[in-house]
Amino acid sequence: MEVACARRRRATALAATAVLAMLGVASAQPAEPAQVEIVDDGASRVVSSRAATVGELLAEHRVLLGPYDLVVPSPETPVRSGLRVTVFRAIPVRVLADGAEWQVHVVGRTVADVLTRAGVTLSPKDKVFPGLWEEVGAGDRVRVVRIREEAVVRRSTVPFPTVRRVVRTYLPQPPRVVAEGRAGLVEEVYRVVYADGRPVSEQRVARRVLRPTQPRVVQVHRPYVPSRGELERRPSLVVVATAYAPHHGPGVDGVTATGVPARRGVVAVDPRVIPLGSVVYVEGYGVAVAADVGGAIRGRRLDVCFDTAREAYRWGRRTVRVYILRRGPN
Repeated sequence: MEVACARRRRATALAATAVLAMLGVASAQPAEPAQVEIVDDGASRVVSSRAATVGELLAEHRVLLGPYDLVVPSPETPVRSGLRVTVFRAIPVRVLADGAEWQVHVVGRTVADVLTRAGVTLSPKDKVFPGLWEEVGAGDRVRVVRIREEAVVRRSTVPFPTVRRVVRTYLPQPPRVVAEGRAGLVEEVYRVVYADGRPVSEQRVARRVLRPTQPRVVQVHRPYVPSRGELERRPSLVVVATAYAPHHGPGVDGVTATGVPARRGVVAVDPRVIPLGSVVYVEGYGVAVAADVGGAIRGRRLDVCFDTAREAYRWGRRTVRVYILRRGPN
């Protein structure tokens, strides 16, 4: 019985040894190579490899990686048949933003990818050149313009206008200011747009009058010229009119008997014929006021004043008709 048991143990050991020998032979057989697709910067090829990881696969097929390149899946991923390995090559792009310029390496190909890689955050109003979704190439430049809006309050003076008030008078008079002007004050609010800190546009959004303007009023005297019909209704007489000029000739000092300065529009009369203060119209001369007397003026005679001696000589002495427009008190 013991002999039978020993025989069975020996047979079992021999069978186990045979199985182990068969397994050893099987494990010694080389594994089948994996079929893997490599896409390098858009160029695709299928390779056979017994590499254990993606990193070993790329090294085996001399796919060199730069410091900023990206591999998908990662280099630690085990290799298997049907695997697709994609290599994204990084390109250098210049970024100009916030007053500085620097270079980044990016595997994406849009401006948005570049800004993300550069750590540049945009506000809603900022502008980017080229556009955010435009593609970029190696050596391109991306510029960010910071846009900022600000409300600016300004106060300014408004010049006062000048208003001319026309008054008809018998005698010419210089303009006279009857009301002084005053400048106004306004407050305006502008929306100013800044690009990289420089103002590029502005728009007025509000305006308030703090002090209204006060116009300067100038009274302008326009000589009164009577019509022919009006003259015909006025009393008149024919006189001998002699011309003179202020400060020209003996006894002529430029001041009339009534204190009115002698100038064109002033006549000397005989108060018994034409009272002082009367407003008359002298043919060929115009409207005048009887403001002076003279020792040689008797009866229907009068002297007409001119501003210059040349004008007085040109007039000389004439017989003219004088119309009484308004009789004086004397």
